[in-house]
Amino acid sequence: MKLFGQKKSMRLRTEITLFYLAIIVLALGILIVCTQVYISHANENSLRQFVSQTLSTTGENLQGKFNNIDKIVDIMFINAQFQSQIQSADTYLDRRRVLSDPMLRVLLNDLSVFSVVYITPSEEFFVETSENYTYRISPGGIQSDAWQERLKESNGEVFCLMDGGGVVENLTTDAPFVSFAREIQRLSDYKGIGLILVNISGERLGETLSAFTADSGLEIYLCDGAGRTVANSDNATGAGQLLAANLLAQSDPSDGLAADGMSAYTAKLNSEYVDWTFVGVMPDSLSYNNSDYFVVFTLILGAVVIVLIFVGQVFITGMISAPLEQLARHMSEVENAHFVTIPINENGRYDEIKTLQLFFNKMITSMDRLIATIEAEEQIKRQNEIALLQEQIKPHFLYNALDAVSALCLINENETAYRLTQALSGYYRPSLSGGREVVDIKTEIDCVRNYVTVLNIRYADKIHMHYEVPDELLSRKVLKLILQPLIENSVYHGIRNKHGPGHIKLTVFQQVDGLVFMVEDDGVGMTPETISEVLHKTRHTNRGFGIYNLIEKIELFYGVKAPLRIESELNVGTKISITVGMLE
Repeated sequence: MKLFGQKKSMRLRTEITLFYLAIIVLALGILIVCTQVYISHANENSLRQFVSQTLSTTGENLQGKFNNIDKIVDIMFINAQFQSQIQSADTYLDRRRVLSDPMLRVLLNDLSVFSVVYITPSEEFFVETSENYTYRISPGGIQSDAWQERLKESNGEVFCLMDGGGVVENLTTDAPFVSFAREIQRLSDYKGIGLILVNISGERLGETLSAFTADSGLEIYLCDGAGRTVANSDNATGAGQLLAANLLAQSDPSDGLAADGMSAYTAKLNSEYVDWTFVGVMPDSLSYNNSDYFVVFTLILGAVVIVLIFVGQVFITGMISAPLEQLARHMSEVENAHFVTIPINENGRYDEIKTLQLFFNKMITSMDRLIATIEAEEQIKRQNEIALLQEQIKPHFLYNALDAVSALCLINENETAYRLTQALSGYYRPSLSGGREVVDIKTEIDCVRNYVTVLNIRYADKIHMHYEVPDELLSRKVLKLILQPLIENSVYHGIRNKHGPGHIKLTVFQQVDGLVFMVEDDGVGMTPETISEVLHKTRHTNRGFGIYNLIEKIELFYGVKAPLRIESELNVGTKISITVGMLE
C-alpha cells in the first residue's frame, strides 16, 4: 500500500498561513468589536456627563432666579414703609400705588417675570405686568380648601404652583407659567392682609434653557412632578419631547432611556420651591463624531499588524515547512526503494526538526543494512534450494548409468561401455561449472546430446533427436540443467513405452517476454491425470519428480509462477514448453 501518492491535502505552509490569517482576522474583529463597545460606553458616559453638567448648571441658574424672587419679596414684606402702605390703603388708587413699589419694579425688570398680582382680603385684585397679556383673575379661588391648606403650610413663606393655582388665567397664550405666591402678613401679629402672586413665563424660562444648549444639539425639558413640561429649549422636537415623557414614565428615570437615535437623561432641580426635573435629550449622532476616525485608525493599525505578522509567518513557516518538505521527499524515495539519507549541516542549529532528520537518516541506514542482509540471506537460501534440487536429480540418473556400464562390461561390450562413460562424463561436467548457476544455451544443448547418448546406449538407439536452435541464441545464458528434465519426461512418458523408434524435437526461439524452450515427441502421450500428477507432484513419490523439481527451480531462480505448459494427446505425442526471462 502506498504511503505517499495518496489524495493530496493542503500543504503545511498553506495551513500555517491560513491559521495565522484566521487568528489575525479574529483578533482584528474582536479588536473592532471591543473598540466599538468601548467607544459606545465612552460616548455614553461622556454624553451623560455632558448632559448632567449642563442640566446642573441650568438648575443652578434657575434656582438663583427663584432665590432672587424670594429675597425681593421678603425684603418688601419686612420693609416698614411697604407694610404701612398696604395697611393704610383704603382706596383703589392707594392699593394701586402699592404695586408701584421700587422692589416690585425690580421683579418686573426680570425678563422671566411677566406679571405681579396683588389680591386683598376683600378679594379685590390688582395686576402689574411687563407684557401685553390679557388675564382673568378669580380671587375667590383662594378661599378653596386647597388654597387655604397651602397658605397654612407655607406659614408666610413663598410657595410655588403652576398657572396661578386656578386664580390667574392667561387669556393671551396657552403656554404654561409658574406662580410664586406669598401671603402678606402683618408684622405685629402675623395676620394675613393680602396675597401676592409673581408669575414667571414658561416661554421665558425656555429662553433661559436655550442659553445653555447653543450649538450643542442638546434639548432641555423642564417638567413638573406630574410629568408636564413647564419649559423647554428652543430646539425641542416632538421626538425629543416624547422620549422625555417616556423616560419620566419609567419607575427609575435616573437610568436614562435611548430610542430612535436619541438618548435622554434626567437631573433633579435642587429647589426648595418646586419638585421639578430636568430632562436632557441628545442625538446619538452628535456623540459619535470621532468614532469613525477611531475605527479607521484601528483598521490601518490592524492592516500594519497583519503585514508584519504575515512576513513573520512566512519566515517561520519557511523554517518549519522547508525541512519537512525535504523529509517528505526523501520518504517518498523510500517508497521507491531508494534509501537516500538527508544531508544535514552539523554546524547549524539543533532543533526538533533536525532531531527528526537524524532519526530518519538512522532509520534509513538501518533499513538499508537490513535489506542488504535479507537479500544476501535470500540469495544463499535460493542457491541452496537449487543445489539441493540438482543433487536430487543426479543420484537417480547416475545409478542407472553406472548399472548400464557394469552390464556392458559383463558382456564384453567395452567400446560401448567406453562411449557410455564418455557421454556420462560429458553430461556431468556442465553440472559442475565452477559452482555457477547459469550456463549458455550451447552448453545446455551439449548436455542434452550426452544425456541422449547415454539413453540410446541403454535403449538401443531408440531415441532420435532433432534440434532447431538459432546460432544467435547459443550464447544466451539460462539456468543450467533446464532442458534435461524435459527430455527425460519425453523418454519415460512417451518414447519408452512406444513400439519402435521415437522422435524428439528440441526448439529454442526468442519472443517479446523472453526465451521459449519447446520439446515435442511422438510417444504414447499422457492422460490428463498423468499431466496433473507431473505438474503438481508431491515430494514423497518419485514419479514425475524431475519436472516437479524443474518447475521449482525456475520459480525460485526467475521468480515466475507456472512457467511450464504441457499439451499431450494419447498415441499422438506430447509438447512441453517453458518460457523464461532473458539473462544478461
